Amino acid sequence: MGYSPERKAAVLKRMLPPDNMAIRQLAQEEGISEATLHKWQAEARGKGQLMPDADAGPEGWSSRDKFAAVLETQPHQTPFLITLGVILSMGLWTIAAVLGYLRLAMTAYALDHVFKWIGRVRRS
Repeated sequence: MGYSPERKAAVLKRMLPPDNMAIRQLAQEEGISEATLHKWQAEARGKGQLMPDADAGPEGWSSRDKFAAVLETQPHQTPFLITLGVILSMGLWTIAAVLGYLRLAMTAYALDHVFKWIGRVRRS
């Protein structure tokens, strides 16, 4: 039995936040086999669409899926969240390295000024 693209999209949307319907429940409500729903879900994932496992709950989602879910459910915050996503995707090690570099640079700058001051004091 063929389904229209509109019907597929509507059913797949129910798998996404905020509904997060489990495939088993969705199959019963829509009258579509679980195998078909799993196939549609896999196809959507293959196209890069966010398709977290509803059965896993948000605790089982990857950081990427959680971030994408927030973007899709909070479009008015998109610019802030995109920036936040870029920062978070850098990873904590990268952020720690940048902060460490900034601290080192500030220390070097301060030491440079101290040594220049010492040189001026010695000359006087």
